[in-house]
Amino acid sequence: MTLHLLHSFNQLAACVGAAQSDDFVIVVGQAITDGLKQPELLQTLPCRVGVLSFELDTATTERPGGFSDVAILSDEQWVALTAIHRNQVAWT
Repeated sequence: MTLHLLHSFNQLAACVGAAQSDDFVIVVGQAITDGLKQPELLQTLPCRVGVLSFELDTATTERPGGFSDVAILSDEQWVALTAIHRNQVAWT
């Protein structure tokens, strides 16, 4: 079980190739903006996908349109994922 941090959509293909069904991918930084432009690409990931709540517009509790199947993670959930997924990979 691996926790993947996808910082760049340029690395999406490599992330898709490395991710397993029991992994988790957190989309961060610029990859959030790119993901909102091309949400269908996130569906190519073979595992669950999330985004950190503090990286989204905190003025709204609504899920961005392109992220309908993406978990919105609190700080506590992020910490829990790091405990569950002992291996971590940053895709930059």
